[in-house]
Amino acid sequence: MFRVLLAAAVLVGLVSACGQPAKPTADHVAIPGTKVSLRPPEGMQVDAKLPGLRRPDTQSTVTVTVMPESAQTAQQRLDAMAEVLTSEKVNQQSIKMAPFQRVTVAGMSAITSTGTHEFKGKTFARAAVVMAGDDGAVMMTAELDEDDPLSAEDALAVLTDAKWN
Repeated sequence: MFRVLLAAAVLVGLVSACGQPAKPTADHVAIPGTKVSLRPPEGMQVDAKLPGLRRPDTQSTVTVTVMPESAQTAQQRLDAMAEVLTSEKVNQQSIKMAPFQRVTVAGMSAITSTGTHEFKGKTFARAAVVMAGDDGAVMMTAELDEDDPLSAEDALAVLTDAKWN
């Protein structure tokens, strides 16, 4: 009987934790002007002007954009953003993104992708995450110099480790 009660208590705890935004850890740093905290990769620091992270003396950035409030559901917002970010218009801007994957980030529904951005003869690695929930929505984008130590996949790992404040 004790095992059944213990298993039920664990299950209730897991169910109540699901869907709740993941809170920051001591390694996460709040991004000013947003409800997002990120674990800055080595060499990157918070830049409130973005808002996001920047590697000094490079063009490598991680930006966090708070999306305006909407009457759409979180799922509708994600569907619309996936459509926009893979549209022909975006591709004409020399941005090529892989098909978006649906994941959970900080306890919220999200879409993720990696790709590249050709600009002024340089190729930047890109990673993007859009997460949406009842408490808001953000788009996080990493754009990395050709010689940045992070790959697009490394940047995606940083973005999917985001926490909601």
